[in-house]
Amino acid sequence: MNSTMRAFHISVLTVLALFSLSCSGNGGEDMVLELTADRTVIHTGDGNAVTFSAMYGGEDVSTSPDFRLSWTSEDGASDLEPGVNTFSPETEGTYVFTATYSTAGGTVTSNSVEITVTPEPVIRDYARQILAMQFTSVGCVNCPAMSTGLKTVQGENPGRVNVVSFHQFYGNVADPMECEMTSLFTSRFGVTGLPQCYLDMRPEKVTADISDLRTSVGEALGRKAASGLAVESSVSEGKVSVTVRITSNESAVFRYLIFLVEDGIEYMQYGADESPYIHNNVVRSVLSTSSNGERVNSGNPLMEGVEYTSSRTSALDDSWNADNMRIVVASLVSEDDGMTYICANSVSCPLGGSAGYDLNE
Repeated sequence: MNSTMRAFHISVLTVLALFSLSCSGNGGEDMVLELTADRTVIHTGDGNAVTFSAMYGGEDVSTSPDFRLSWTSEDGASDLEPGVNTFSPETEGTYVFTATYSTAGGTVTSNSVEITVTPEPVIRDYARQILAMQFTSVGCVNCPAMSTGLKTVQGENPGRVNVVSFHQFYGNVADPMECEMTSLFTSRFGVTGLPQCYLDMRPEKVTADISDLRTSVGEALGRKAASGLAVESSVSEGKVSVTVRITSNESAVFRYLIFLVEDGIEYMQYGADESPYIHNNVVRSVLSTSSNGERVNSGNPLMEGVEYTSSRTSALDDSWNADNMRIVVASLVSEDDGMTYICANSVSCPLGGSAGYDLNE
């Protein structure tokens, strides 16, 4: 064999050897036992169980007699029987699970999975606060009638109607109260003419007619609150921090929106009888980049009765009067598999203040 053929032969053998090592690695030291659970929060006494899955080299070994689960908690440690991959808790607390799997080459150990066991969920009767989204403009002669109607239904339903007003350019008149998120929400609802109002972010328009407003508000208040909301806020060095707490009575995916609104703004208004005209509920900022809001629990369904928290921060413009500002928070849930979200409940508090869960006594 000449030198050229010998070199070629060695090269082929080298490639085959490397390929053989690469393939054999799937059953060698680089094999890992990956442990996952179908839920990480569970309640005592509800009859449910955590089901674990264990993958080893692409094979599900969760029920193999060579597979075994172990857990540790504040009260001690224990092993489940070989091949058992479910856990039904009897005592609340935090359990850390690991698994082992016996192979011909030895025993491998999995990653750890933490399971939180809580008492049975407490289903509460949360009071219903609706969100009224008003679209208006200082150049709209018919808009004061909508504002007056909303103020009337607020007075007839104390603490139950939270209004947020989006101002915009209209009738060739610029509106200095227009915020950067206005176009996003006008597009979301397909707003063309003014005034327009939408309750709980549902697609049905509500007119300025007081009878229509009363009927629509009554229907909205009649819907059961799917979640409870609480909010805490603080202001420091020109920035506001808002913490939202959400507790749901059902297992569902929730999102939330935070509106910074200002009251008591004196500015002209076409069609208004009084002067100076006072603009209230003016949306100065929305603490989100989406009209569907921000995710709660990383976009996973909330467990019934378990509280989840989320926080956002935002700068306050020097031109805003912080003493006249409020925070309005809406919890959102989808009725069309996540395409759009509607308001499940809302809550309001002064800027820098807080509001707890509102319960029906």
